[in-house]
Amino acid sequence: MALVSAGYFSTVSLSDTNGNVSTLTYRFNPVTITTLALALTAQSAMNTVIGNLTDSEISAYSVGERFTEDALTLPASAQNEVKASVSFSKSGYGLGNLKVPAPKVAVWQGASGAPSMQVDLTAGILTAYTNKFVTGDDYTINDGEFLVSLIRGKRVTAKNNNG
Repeated sequence: MALVSAGYFSTVSLSDTNGNVSTLTYRFNPVTITTLALALTAQSAMNTVIGNLTDSEISAYSVGERFTEDALTLPASAQNEVKASVSFSKSGYGLGNLKVPAPKVAVWQGASGAPSMQVDLTAGILTAYTNKFVTGDDYTINDGEFLVSLIRGKRVTAKNNNG
C-alpha cells in the first residue's frame, strides 16, 4: 500500500460581471503531461483558450498533482460524519473553525474508550496538526492568516444521506 501519483489536474475560476465565480476542473492526459512543469505550460495555453472562449475573467487558477492509495483498505470503524469541531483565534482578526472527520479517541476529553463531547485542546495529535497553521510553519488559513490559539472544541455530527 502506497500513495502513488494519479496525475496532474487544474482548476480555473471565472468571475462574471456580478462577481459570481464558476470553477472549471481539468485532468491532464497522463501520457503527455508527466511533470509539473509540463502541466504548468499546458495550463498557460489552456488559460489563453479559455480567455478567448468566455466573456468572464480568469480570476484564479491552480495546478497540482493528485496522489491516491493504490491498495486502499477501508477502516473498520471510522465514521466521517462524526467530527471534532475546533474553534481558534487567528492573526488579523476574528475566529476560525476547523473540523476533523472521524477523530481518534485520544482527541476527546475523558477516559480512553469513553470519549466525552469535548475536545482535549492539549492532545498531542491535535496540536501536531494545528501547529502546522501557526506563523513560521508551512500552511496558512484562508487568505494568508495564521492560527494563534485554540479556544474550544466539541463533538459534532454532520448529516449523512448515504445510509
